[in-house]
Amino acid sequence: MTAIPGPRERFPLDGFLSFWRDPTGSLVRLAERHGDVSRFRFGLYDEYLVAHPDHVQQILVGEHRSFTKGRALAEAKRILGEGLLTSEGDFHRRQRRLIQPLFVHSRIAAYADAMVNAAERAAGRWRDGQGLDAHAESRA
Repeated sequence: MTAIPGPRERFPLDGFLSFWRDPTGSLVRLAERHGDVSRFRFGLYDEYLVAHPDHVQQILVGEHRSFTKGRALAEAKRILGEGLLTSEGDFHRRQRRLIQPLFVHSRIAAYADAMVNAAERAAGRWRDGQGLDAHAESRA
């Protein structure tokens, strides 16, 4: 079996600290340096980044029954309960089918219009240098 490429940590938790500082940037750099499929250490665990769209589709669509959501979502289930994000198998499939009509192309276009309108209203309220409560603004 061929080893999956990835960075070598200089000290324990090096990858975790890099990810904590800049999650998106650290994953982009990982893919740029180590390719479409790479391995990295995250705390005590080896994790894998799949960056090529064809591979992501194969995992999420073609081979989805061969994969589970992982430790983080298993832990999140204790707090969030059994929902679409945290569920697996038949329950997840039923939940997904229930909300699927909300994501047809015509509805997505309507959501885009609503998001643009909300962003324009927010931008009209905001002023340069003004402090904002991000939580309150996300609910306005």
